[in-house]
Amino acid sequence: MNSDLEIWLDAAGANLLEKIGLKPGDRVLDFGCGLGHYSIPAAQVVGERGRVYALDKERNELSQLEKSASEKGLSNIETQLTSGEQRVNLPDQSVVTIKDIC
Repeated sequence: MNSDLEIWLDAAGANLLEKIGLKPGDRVLDFGCGLGHYSIPAAQVVGERGRVYALDKERNELSQLEKSASEKGLSNIETQLTSGEQRVNLPDQSVVTIKDIC
């Protein structure tokens, strides 16, 4: 039996993100991404033409996210270690943030 998290990462998360407006080709920022519980589904939705920027201050969690993304064949997630400051090195209005659509 699959856990709720497995169900979320396999399809439910992507389905929800699509329903609220995320689409193929979008560029997404997941600031404070942790283990990637939103980054993984977002990457599934935006596809190869899109990009997910996953930022967190915990290197171990980013490493786990990178491993999970690799296991799922996702190459469109770019992780970045941050100090936790709310500054991102991306042009203004160049991404949809997960927190904006959820």
